[in-house]
Amino acid sequence: MDINQGNILDDDKMAQLKLGMSKEQVRFIVGTPMLDDMFHANRWDYIYFHKAGKDAPVQRKFALFFDANGKLERSEPPLSELPTLPLNTL
Repeated sequence: MDINQGNILDDDKMAQLKLGMSKEQVRFIVGTPMLDDMFHANRWDYIYFHKAGKDAPVQRKFALFFDANGKLERSEPPLSELPTLPLNTL
């Protein structure tokens, strides 16, 4: 049985992210973050976990950071790397 948890992060949607986008625009494109910490309101963490049958589980994760005005300021890893962010074997 396949197990998917978290935000399904497909490359097409991640490629649409641009610096300067509002939180609402980001949420529309990639969905609500898995982790939305009230102590770090300007950081959103996205995590995707996939386990296909007997294969090793894999995960994909990234963090988005917003400025004081709620505009996308940066990401870890950088936005240019997100569309090809690999699924890491756990």
